[in-house]
Amino acid sequence: MATSQIDFESIGFHEDITNPRDELKDIDDLMLSIKAVGLQVPLTVLHETHGSGGDREDQYSLIVGFRRHEAISRIRAKDPDAFRTVEVKKFKGSVAEAQVLNITENIQRSELTPIEVCRGVEILLNLGYKQKEIADKIGKSQTWVSNAMQFKRKATPQLQAAVRDGNVSYGFARDIATLTDREQRERIKQIVGASADTDSDDTKAKAREVETEVRKDVRESSGRIIRPSTAEIRYEVQRLLVDSNGDGIDEFDHGVMVALEWALGEKKTLRHPDE
Repeated sequence: MATSQIDFESIGFHEDITNPRDELKDIDDLMLSIKAVGLQVPLTVLHETHGSGGDREDQYSLIVGFRRHEAISRIRAKDPDAFRTVEVKKFKGSVAEAQVLNITENIQRSELTPIEVCRGVEILLNLGYKQKEIADKIGKSQTWVSNAMQFKRKATPQLQAAVRDGNVSYGFARDIATLTDREQRERIKQIVGASADTDSDDTKAKAREVETEVRKDVRESSGRIIRPSTAEIRYEVQRLLVDSNGDGIDEFDHGVMVALEWALGEKKTLRHPDE
């Protein structure tokens, strides 16, 4: 898409183009950046023309760049002479295609949280796209899309909030979402409570233990085989090695740890570090 300059105030919002973001974050920092170096990435707008002949009227609706648009709006609120015109890419497709562009560009640029990605997938499904079509458009597998929608349907608000706040990884949350609503709330309360104070090493260790216990509970409750996380594998191996001799790590134990790191992709060779 070619770029051009248009009046900033001519850019509006289309009622059928939904931004999947929960909120627009870090606007103040973005304002400082735009003030200092200008708008480095053009906004993308849906360009529609209404009327005919001398009554033709151009209409621009924002597709991509909601944070940038908000930052410029705040700048102009204090300085109306700033950014009277901005550089944009004009998109001339359908509203549905514009919505797809909004979601795919944000996903490909890793600008959405897992919860926002799930919401984006839900929006595309509501537009009539099939799971395979969505997977192709956003660069994910069809299984990933199916899992995302299953999570969106089954995860309680508390579980989704825990993912959004960074207390639980999306992969782990998908496992927890297989439980009943009551069990989900109980597990989240356990995890969040254990990690409330992250300044203490003892607290961090306790939080890891709680997460390991919850993972085991989830396996037993769901009846599914769930691959343990890297952190869980390491925790269990270290615990077993220490319990086996009580004297810390000996040469054999060291070999086991090196093999573990290699298996987890943390080392490219099994060669002893002293060789």
